[in-house]
Amino acid sequence: MYLKLALPVCAAGLSLILNSCSISEADSFKLEITDARAQSAYWLKPDPRLDEILATQAELSELNARLIADSGGTMMDLSRPPEALSRQALIGIFEDSLVGYDPENLQVYADYKPLNKADFLNALQNCNMAALGERILPQHALIIRQTSLRGLPQSQGWYAEPGEFNYDNLQIKVLDPAEPVWVLHTSRDQQYYLVQTNQTTGWVKVKDVVLVSASTFKSYVKPQQFVVLLKPKQYLSSPAAQLKLQMGAKLPVLRIIDDDHYAVKLPLAGREQYEEQEIIVTSKQGFRLGYLPLTRRNLVQQAFAYLGTEYGWGGQNNGIDCSGLICNVYRTAGVFLPNNTRAMLTNFPQLISMPQTDSLEQRLDFLQGMAEPGDCLIKSGHVVMYLGTDAQGEPLGLHALSSFYPDQDLASKHYIRKVIVSSLWFKNKHAQPFIANTEAIGKPR
Repeated sequence: MYLKLALPVCAAGLSLILNSCSISEADSFKLEITDARAQSAYWLKPDPRLDEILATQAELSELNARLIADSGGTMMDLSRPPEALSRQALIGIFEDSLVGYDPENLQVYADYKPLNKADFLNALQNCNMAALGERILPQHALIIRQTSLRGLPQSQGWYAEPGEFNYDNLQIKVLDPAEPVWVLHTSRDQQYYLVQTNQTTGWVKVKDVVLVSASTFKSYVKPQQFVVLLKPKQYLSSPAAQLKLQMGAKLPVLRIIDDDHYAVKLPLAGREQYEEQEIIVTSKQGFRLGYLPLTRRNLVQQAFAYLGTEYGWGGQNNGIDCSGLICNVYRTAGVFLPNNTRAMLTNFPQLISMPQTDSLEQRLDFLQGMAEPGDCLIKSGHVVMYLGTDAQGEPLGLHALSSFYPDQDLASKHYIRKVIVSSLWFKNKHAQPFIANTEAIGKPR
């Protein structure tokens, strides 16, 4: 059970869209839309379909349980008592984290130079697999400050190109203060814990984690009352340090002061043992009591809160990547998705496969007949939130985009690196538009 590291337009209108897109995309530095269509109000006009509640709290619980069950052991219900892991299970997690790395042919760079075999093997040895016992019982723990979840127990990044620093292959995601985790193992240098989150496994710095009792853990993983952060990020003042949180962060409520003020608890940073601190948070800061209702309006509204945010692979540079945006938006409504697009392709509340055809007309016709605002258009490597069609009948989406190719010249890769509203015609290095490679439509219910 443990983790291992997936409305049709008329023919004349369609022809106009296809022709105009092929022309405009030749000058695709204009990919980002900045007119009225880049405002949430354009898409969120009065419409009862946008306000339909797609799942009750009981249905959300069932939905999340199914997502966990269908994850192949990647996702975990942390509210259940942890079971002992076998030594082989942990070794499997370790081996899965190394898929794609060949020590005899390392095409990886670190500190602006090629990673050599000796440094690669040292990184593996720091995982401390030789110290594993036959049975390992996970320990309850909490994150005490925002921290990176890493693919290996080290802060040094591994990159695909020399001089690169924005796309660290070892960066998985960012964890928030008060986030519950299970500690599975400790690195050889004693500086990192291997942890299980509700989505995946990875390594975090020991100094960013505090071990807690089962009862304390339960009060965070399944609190009676809680607030959720709706803004892309927020900072809280703490006696030990300023705390940073991202959209969807969940904090247990100690008491409700009034409709706009809540006393919440967090683990106190800078302590070797768990100490609780109380902080007052407000609705003005972006906190809401409980999850948002799961409606299409709420999903789209939350996504627009990220508009203009810097792209950040795995949350690097205080930014957000494509799957991180979708996960954070959906968790404000109580839906917990897999951590990456590859997993989303096989595990989403509802998945509709795109037709197996090279015809862009047929793919566009299918998409516009099946996709609704707040749905996700998914391919391995990228995900876009679908917004709908504009006044000209062109389908648009909102997404965290790193780069695209303005034309068929493979040397003309253009880095945009932010959250934008755009058409679905942005191209990859093979000059294929995103709509040609979209594999599935992911629906919230």
